[in-house]
Amino acid sequence: AFISIEVIISFYANSMELSDGFCIDYSVNDGLDYLTAKCFFAISMNGLWYDDTSVLIDLAPYDETLSQMRIRFRCETDSLNDDILIDKVAIFGLQDND
Repeated sequence: AFISIEVIISFYANSMELSDGFCIDYSVNDGLDYLTAKCFFAISMNGLWYDDTSVLIDLAPYDETLSQMRIRFRCETDSLNDDILIDKVAIFGLQDND
């Protein structure tokens, strides 16, 4: 069984203000509910690519019940002109060595 999931992405922010951002969420119950793994706000990096940004999701609390999970990207912006371009998504399952 996996003890954690690592999500690695590259992204580019365009026209984002300090209050804008995006989040990586996950679900352990087939998409009925989502939990937030990490949010990226106050993105002052407009016009730059950010490569190999890593987010670790701890699955230990769900060890006995988890059979499948989902990951989603969610924008938290205040305008249709705010863009996050996501590229090179990699997802790795990390196993316990026991």
